[in-house]
Amino acid sequence: MEVEEVNVTDMTFMETAQDMKLKKSETKQLNIDCNPGNANETVTWKSGNEAVATVSPNGLVTAVAAGKATITAVADRSQTKTEIEVTVSDGGSTSTVTDGGATGGIVTKDLGYAVYKGRMKNGLMNDESGVLTFKTTHIIEPRDVKKREAKAGEKVVGIFEDGHLTTGTWYKSDGNKEVIIP
Repeated sequence: MEVEEVNVTDMTFMETAQDMKLKKSETKQLNIDCNPGNANETVTWKSGNEAVATVSPNGLVTAVAAGKATITAVADRSQTKTEIEVTVSDGGSTSTVTDGGATGGIVTKDLGYAVYKGRMKNGLMNDESGVLTFKTTHIIEPRDVKKREAKAGEKVVGIFEDGHLTTGTWYKSDGNKEVIIP
């Protein structure tokens, strides 16, 4: 059975330029919304300044050095394209205290699979309004019987105790959200 080729007529990034303000060494997954929804073209990614930011074949942006770079996504057959500007700051380390001490203040901590922003206690996530932004597809909370997986770029805002999510809202890349109570 032959698959019908459906070309992209329009595409936009789901992220904004504000979302693409990164610190050196930080990564961010770009996501595209294509019209029509059943388009099946391959997208090619390109950075206008690889000295500032690189982009993988799957749209994962890595901040290299301070400056600005334009990331372009082009649909291979129709040549439909969209662009977004990435601004990279020197930002220092990936674990930064922005308020108070290391245990009582808000920190940004790179966990490998996600970046957590919120308070910590004894080195563990511990906040009533913590934010977990995923860098790769990963199970949101190991204790969750449904084993729900967030994709890169998606986030969970919720209550974290002793390193675990106790309840939260999962903001999905398709614009939907889901309450999670493991």
